[in-house]
Amino acid sequence: MLMKFGSTLAIVTVTLLLGGFSAPLTGQNSTKKIRRAPSELAAKAGSAVPWRRDVGAALAEAKKVGKPVFWYVPSVSRSPMDRKPEIDRYMMGGPFSWPSTIALLAQHFVPVKQLGGRDELSQRLQLARNTFIEPGYIVLDGDGEALLLVDQLTTFHPQWFEAALRRVVKQPTERWLCEAKLVDAWAAYRQGRYGPAYELVQGVVIGADASDSLRAEHAWLAGACLMRLGQRAAGEARWQRLATDLTGQPLAWKAALELEDHGPFVHGFEVYGELPDAVLDRDPEDGTRAPEQAYTEQQLWQRSVAFLAHAHDDDGVYRDSTYDFGGTDGLPNVHAAVTCLAGEALLAAM
Repeated sequence: MLMKFGSTLAIVTVTLLLGGFSAPLTGQNSTKKIRRAPSELAAKAGSAVPWRRDVGAALAEAKKVGKPVFWYVPSVSRSPMDRKPEIDRYMMGGPFSWPSTIALLAQHFVPVKQLGGRDELSQRLQLARNTFIEPGYIVLDGDGEALLLVDQLTTFHPQWFEAALRRVVKQPTERWLCEAKLVDAWAAYRQGRYGPAYELVQGVVIGADASDSLRAEHAWLAGACLMRLGQRAAGEARWQRLATDLTGQPLAWKAALELEDHGPFVHGFEVYGELPDAVLDRDPEDGTRAPEQAYTEQQLWQRSVAFLAHAHDDDGVYRDSTYDFGGTDGLPNVHAAVTCLAGEALLAAM
């Protein structure tokens, strides 16, 4: 089953056997947690969505203009959820940084970002700890009636995220939305052909008259291809140019967030692969979990292995985890453990 992933398996195996980390493991488990805040540019991720700050005002506006409210609920009152700021950054740097999702929310919804509280509306919608598992969202009509309620979002995929929302406002869902010049490159990427996808991106001519949105998407996709090819340093360099050169673009803010290790893509929470109709054609009932029988057992194995085969860094190490409960200086030990587990999983799938 794993023939085409042989090079990745070799890299990970050598890493495991020879300790091929780029630096010695110096973790001391001091329990001291050093969690840096995003820079000014990275903190802008997600702000292109025209967020209202009050659900009541958003409902009044929605009734007036005849649009539904999109209420992003980053957390709820007295929630025991750990790492809430990090989860919110994943949302702001994930779906709320995606160009077509920003346009969808701005044009067809009244978007509002507000915590679930102890008010009457929150109680009626059951936005309570251990009931509504953040992050999630609710779509409301102008009278405050729920049209869609989705929580337990753990994997961000632009097409999946938009599908249910587009049905609510009767917008087409039949294709992957992207810049026209990048259609072929995105198709190859979504099929897991990252090398050909990168070649196609490189072959797209960006003229002097190209829009900044095309330039940004081109740069983002080029960096994403390199990252999935295990060339993290080259991918980061591409995203750094994006963040430096196109500071007015939402994807540049997202790139900055990812470069500072705050974003969903670098931590394995954002994927762009092809999805079957069984996943896209139904409203979410259990967060981002696929419905039963959407995939065969063989497909589940293949997709899982493909994910692992393209999630490591240049040296074969998996550094996506932020599990710092033993202290930030203990993260190298965590990454070593995760790399061992990933290697065992790849060996088991042979």
